[in-house]
Amino acid sequence: MKKFLNFESFIIRPIIRILWVIGSGVCIIWGVKTILGPESNIGSFGFGIIEVFAGLCAIVLGPLVLRILCEFLIVPFYIVELLEEIKVKITGGTQ
Repeated sequence: MKKFLNFESFIIRPIIRILWVIGSGVCIIWGVKTILGPESNIGSFGFGIIEVFAGLCAIVLGPLVLRILCEFLIVPFYIVELLEEIKVKITGGTQ
């Protein structure tokens, strides 16, 4: 609790992970809705194929792209933690 109140620990990393799970779920639901939605013309040639392709892209690429963006947001926090560990090792355990 002391680290939290002194801003020595970060709470953004778990928040980013939760947002990734929610965002991935939204991408998958949107992709399924695009494929199976009422405006989908799966039986016809042309637009039905485009909607199925767009839905599959949303299901596969949506969570992947979202994961990459979330990792870009998390990397600076890992860098700070590693720098703190290096500082502790260099100073011999004292801060």
